[in-house]
Amino acid sequence: MASLERGAFTPERTMEHTTTAVAASAVTTPIWLPWLQTASETAAMIAPILGLVWLLIQIFSKSIETIQRMKDRKNED
Repeated sequence: MASLERGAFTPERTMEHTTTAVAASAVTTPIWLPWLQTASETAAMIAPILGLVWLLIQIFSKSIETIQRMKDRKNED
């Protein structure tokens, strides 16, 4: 409670912390930008593959579900 009384969460302090974080990240861009580019390129290569795998899983799952429903209906007759 003491930190609230000292004004730790005022809009001014929040803005100051945000500005400091943005400035620090801008200064350190040469360090982390190559990693970010590599991660982005990797994600760009992997995302379509994962999307295709997920689509195949969904198709397979829906097919199994439909076949099971058809069998259940046939057994009811």
